[in-house]
Amino acid sequence: MAKQHATHTPATQPKSSTAAAFEAVLPEIAALPEAQIRVVRVDAWKAAKTVIALLPQLKLLRAHIAKELPGFDLDRFDKLDQYTLAFIQAHRLHEETGAGTSPLPHRAAELATLRDQLLLSAKLLVDHGLLEASRIQGCKKAIGYQALLQDVVLLVGVYRKSWAIIENKTPITAAKLDDAAHRATEFMTLIGIRDQHSNGRTAAARTRDKAFTLFIRAYEDARHAVEYLRREQGDAGVIAPSLYKGRVGRRRGVASGARARRSDMNCRGGARGKGAPSRRSPNPAYYQRTRPGGSPSASARWPSTGSARGSGSGVGIRTHHGWARNSACDNRGGRSSIAGRPSTPASGELHC
Repeated sequence: MAKQHATHTPATQPKSSTAAAFEAVLPEIAALPEAQIRVVRVDAWKAAKTVIALLPQLKLLRAHIAKELPGFDLDRFDKLDQYTLAFIQAHRLHEETGAGTSPLPHRAAELATLRDQLLLSAKLLVDHGLLEASRIQGCKKAIGYQALLQDVVLLVGVYRKSWAIIENKTPITAAKLDDAAHRATEFMTLIGIRDQHSNGRTAAARTRDKAFTLFIRAYEDARHAVEYLRREQGDAGVIAPSLYKGRVGRRRGVASGARARRSDMNCRGGARGKGAPSRRSPNPAYYQRTRPGGSPSASARWPSTGSARGSGSGVGIRTHHGWARNSACDNRGGRSSIAGRPSTPASGELHC
């Protein structure tokens, strides 16, 4: 009995996770309006790796986001990992489009050397009256690949048209002319390939920008949600930092701490030196002006209650009843300030 041999079909190569994600979001990439496209201005690999590392922490906050932010787009949030992988694939395709070294610069250098040899010999022929100067006047007047190609084609045509006259009167041979014509044709082909390649690279760059838009939009939505939910803890910058270099949020308490240090320096006389007068120090008699009845005049002082005024190395606080010293400062003039009444040191000045 003949054995039946099972036929095995070759297994198809499984798609990578990035390729599968890219294929899944292609409809969204194609449907993205031009006005919403954001250009990639970050390190693509670094940004993608950062978000992949942050995804576990972000997913732990999903229930909290759904509870506290009812209008939040959870569908976009859930697709953040897919958008990240799709962006990686789009960036990889963009890099592959621009991969490889173009032979154009090397071929252009060779062709330029050949063009100079042809032009130099043609000028000698013009000097001896064997060629008309007008026929080579347009050579080497412009720069660029196209101009180089046109120069070589023009010179080869000039030599061939006058070959019967100049054949034995120039170091240029018929083989050299054939070689120049062949190199010019090959160079023209390379220019055409370069142009097509450039168009393909432009399309790949546009696709990458669209994939990046989906990616960064989903991540920034998540980041803003984290900033709101973790505003009291102050750790939103750790859970979801900015992907743009240099955009680091100011830590809480830095500004208030700096103001407290400046206030402390003012009380100690450290800002201008101990005992040095302040440009903002008002006339002490200003605080002692009273109404005809003898009571402190509110209109003669600062218009708003509860305001503070620096006086040299001390701080005066405006209250409903007048000016009083800050409790953090002491009165070295020998008299203590009474809350609700202006302080009147013996020296006539306010000191700390």
